[in-house]
Formats: sequence, structure tokens, C-alpha cells
Amino acid sequence: MIDLPVASIQPYRDKTPWYDLSQLLTAGLTPFYPESCVAAPVGNFIHYALMIRIDQANPNVEDITLLRNLPAELRPAAATATTGWFTGGGADVPHRVEFSQHWAVMNRWRTMGLKLADFTVASLTLTAPRKAP
Repeated sequence: MIDLPVASIQPYRDKTPWYDLSQLLTAGLTPFYPESCVAAPVGNFIHYALMIRIDQANPNVEDITLLRNLPAELRPAAATATTGWFTGGGADVPHRVEFSQHWAVMNRWRTMGLKLADFTVASLTLTAPRKAP
């Protein structure tokens, strides 16, 4: 049983429900609009769709981590990655986002001198294999 709220907007009503991940966002991050951070386990895959607002003025915004403490049912089977689009300074910039057992993070940003507070919006989707249900 997944201990997260089920999103009221379901893209596919006859499929597994989509769960609202907003309470797993790190400090200073909020959904861009209600229920814009969701995930659904379907068979041996997990589908993620995230559109996140980044509060640049919040001093607690973490440098590179978007999500923490993913429930076991919503974790990928192995580390995987996707391209996320980050908006800042009037431009959309693609960056690699890595999903692991417990988080979604941009590990290479530290060497590039980037941090979440450099941007205002993050948007990404990912379908990842998961452990057998």
C-alpha cells in the first residue's frame, strides 16, 4: 500500500492510480500547480511527471535534490536518468536528472557550479523499470 494521496486528476482512469508526490519535495520546492508532481506504478514500470516551482528566495532550497524518501513501490529498480528542463533567467535549459532508490538529484551540478536556486521551474517526465510488484 502506497502511503501517499491519490491525485484527483487521473490521466488514465482505467489504470493504476497516480500518486501525489508533493510532500516528498525538498525544502523550497512546491508543485507548479496542484497535483503537478505525480507518479504511478504500472506493472514493472513507474511513470513520473513532475513540474516544480523553485522558490529562489528560500534559504533552505537544497543545492541539487528534488525528491527524498520515495516509497518502495515508487522507486526505480536501479539508478536511471532523464532530461529535465530548468527555467532560469528567461531560458529553458536541459539538464540530466538522476533517479535512485530514494531521491531525484542532479549530481553533476556541483562540478558545473549550478544549484536549484539558479532556476525558477523544473519540468521532467520519466518511465523507469521497477522491481517486480
